[in-house]
Amino acid sequence: MRKVFDLSKWAVMLACLFISFSVFSACDDDDEEGGDSLVGVWQETEYDDEPYVFTFNADKTGSYYDPEDGYSTDFEWSVNGNVLNWDWSSHEWYFRLEGDMLYIYYQLSDYNDNDPEWILRKQS
Repeated sequence: MRKVFDLSKWAVMLACLFISFSVFSACDDDDEEGGDSLVGVWQETEYDDEPYVFTFNADKTGSYYDPEDGYSTDFEWSVNGNVLNWDWSSHEWYFRLEGDMLYIYYQLSDYNDNDPEWILRKQS
């Protein structure tokens, strides 16, 4: 009788351990969904002469360059689902990836209406 109790005790402990690993691995790196796909240099498609350039680095840093007025800035960024956060902005931006195209939206209503702030093409 004692061995049956010990086995059931071990089975319960193993089940609890398995569940805890499942929960933690499911929550790990939620902010990285789609983040790897953003890594690279992206150029605005609307202006051929002097397009805006966004660079997203793997270490979650990046830069923005506006050749029209020579303005550039560095930023840190993160992704959570389809939300893009960068430290130079106080609100959440939204994005959609389609192949080598990146659509960045100022707010959720723009995302829902498919009215992007920037349309960017990934540079090779």
